[in-house]
Amino acid sequence: MSKKKFDITDYKNENEICSIVEELGSQVLTKTSHTYNTYGPITILEAAKKSAQKYSNKAKEKPAIVLIDIILAANRNYNKVVEPNIRKIEENHPELRSIEQLENLLNQKTKEEFFKFWGHKDLKKYNTLRSILEKIKELKKRYNEISDDYDIINKWAQNANILEVKKDIIGLIPNISIATFQHLRMNFGVDTVKPDQRVKEVLETEFNTAI
Repeated sequence: MSKKKFDITDYKNENEICSIVEELGSQVLTKTSHTYNTYGPITILEAAKKSAQKYSNKAKEKPAIVLIDIILAANRNYNKVVEPNIRKIEENHPELRSIEQLENLLNQKTKEEFFKFWGHKDLKKYNTLRSILEKIKELKKRYNEISDDYDIINKWAQNANILEVKKDIIGLIPNISIATFQHLRMNFGVDTVKPDQRVKEVLETEFNTAI
């Protein structure tokens, strides 16, 4: 059976959708699941509810770490490639919290030294981080009545329009995909979703729908 192009009007009825979502939510996290290291072998729905309760907490406490996390996560296996490096950064640099501290760290280190710091020799991601930090400087000037890092990025995230990504101060940065754009908004307090590859695969499988 060929897959049909995505059209919300072609969805199954509400009861069928709820039934599929409940079935998916009842599955237990495996060792390769995104939040397995945090919650262990509980159901997907239980993990989702636990995550939702404190999803933005880390961005409020350590916006610098969350920014690094989001940039490194793009097109990478999070459990294998990203999470171990984030843990190492937090262990070795417990003082790293603010955007200003991250900017200073980036300016103090050579490119090669920073590659060792965050565990990735990726020039595109390095340049993306530099570009985002420059744009956050502009946001600080735009919202000069706000001093807190989280609140500044949250203000941007609330006002950002996903339908006009390439006109957005963050969205126009090279190598910022829709997924990264949305990932940033989610972590900084917006109730939205990102087109994660695994989510798209599940939708295609369960709804026979090409996204």
